[in-house]
Amino acid sequence: LTRLAAKYKVATQMGNQGSSAEGVNLTKEWIQNGEIGDIRKVEAFTDRPIWPQGLNVPKGEWVPDTLNWDLFIGPTKMRPYNSLYTPWNWRGWWDFGTGALGDMACHILHPVFKSLRLQYPIKAQGSSTLLLTDCAPNAQMVKLTYPERV
Repeated sequence: LTRLAAKYKVATQMGNQGSSAEGVNLTKEWIQNGEIGDIRKVEAFTDRPIWPQGLNVPKGEWVPDTLNWDLFIGPTKMRPYNSLYTPWNWRGWWDFGTGALGDMACHILHPVFKSLRLQYPIKAQGSSTLLLTDCAPNAQMVKLTYPERV
């Protein structure tokens, strides 16, 4: 995505509000000053998903009068409305979101990337509970390997 954004001269932004918190800046300072020592491994966890995931496509329901379903669907393929997609449960469905991993990893790992000055991993391994076509799994695990830092 970085290369495509540069090629097509498109500005991109990722909102990591926690990045402005003092804790992130202190952690970065401690790590870069060597106060924590040599960091060889980072483990990060989340309590997500706290919305339904690992589901089959639900049956249609009547669209509430307060919702413009066409607008909600956007560019994805039209499907019948179901309350399992709203108000914030959309994140667990591939057509609308990226599941718990995509929703939270950017926030949880941002201090790590910032503090350790990481670039791109040289290896990625992933596993999950049952992977469905339409809905993100209940649990996912990713192991990222980075080149040795100088």
